Amino acid sequence: MSLGNLFVHRNVANQVSQDDESFATGLYYALVHLKVKKVIIKGHTNCGGVAAAWDNNDEEELVHWLSKVKESFAKKEGNEHLTSEELSKLNVLKQVENVKNHPIYKKYGQGVDVVGYLFHLESGELEELVS
Repeated sequence: MSLGNLFVHRNVANQVSQDDESFATGLYYALVHLKVKKVIIKGHTNCGGVAAAWDNNDEEELVHWLSKVKESFAKKEGNEHLTSEELSKLNVLKQVENVKNHPIYKKYGQGVDVVGYLFHLESGELEELVS
């Protein structure tokens, strides 16, 4: 694969879940067949999935997935001061951790970096996040 190629997996709020077969298959394919050198978790400011989870959206079709997003940040009680941007950062960092703890990554990801970035929609800045 030449420089500049990407293999992309997307879902609402960029969740990495061990029970997501689509993610696990994509991660396996990327690591084993494409020999990727870096896994990037990229979130963005004003993320609707993060906001919906924080606001306790209870729509039947969303509630299961949003429960995964809620695991990415602290309980709302006592943390009402967190901004949307801070919540998005926490979410990205949690997904970086989730990749590193994923069984597929543990088995096949030796030497593959996992990094998180936050894309600022307002400015176009891409901020590398460090845990």
